[in-house]
Amino acid sequence: MNELHNKLEDVVGLIPLIESGNRYCHYVAAYIAAQKGEDAASIFGYLFPLINSQWSEVRDEACDCFLNCTADPAHYLALLSLLEDEEQAIRLQVIIILFGLSEEIMAGIYSSCKKVEPLSEVVNGMEILMNGYESSISQRLIQNSNFEESKITKVCSYVAAYKCFGGNEGFKLIAKKYDEEDIRKHYHLYFEED
Repeated sequence: MNELHNKLEDVVGLIPLIESGNRYCHYVAAYIAAQKGEDAASIFGYLFPLINSQWSEVRDEACDCFLNCTADPAHYLALLSLLEDEEQAIRLQVIIILFGLSEEIMAGIYSSCKKVEPLSEVVNGMEILMNGYESSISQRLIQNSNFEESKITKVCSYVAAYKCFGGNEGFKLIAKKYDEEDIRKHYHLYFEED
């Protein structure tokens, strides 16, 4: 893969791999695109469907392309469905991406969802991210038992808490408060000292 990456003159050369329908070609294309970063933005439209691949390793690599290749809120909205992926590694990838969302992307997701009733949990999550962990609206949403069961709300609250408190003891207490396997795993991997 690295040899192909080094010899690839243009990311457009990855399109035949993506269109092949072959598991290994999809994986290699997504891997190289992720390595190319912003240079792969021009082919992100081809890469994007790979988040729904039947192969978990392809979905995982496709997630690596997001923050550098697209600013389209619709792409991120679709990505949020992977918080329910069968593979924990992919669910953790989505949490990592949520840590890197820009204000513009959060606002775009929020505005595209706020009038769509089935997406109210996403709206709540984006409100928490945009307004901050300590804002009154975030506290109301976090404390309201109707939202306690929402994974997206918990994850967005976790991310907002880090942005508010950093990695200090206050953040640790907040992270430990959630009865959510993926938050515990993410916290262990990225914030707990061994």
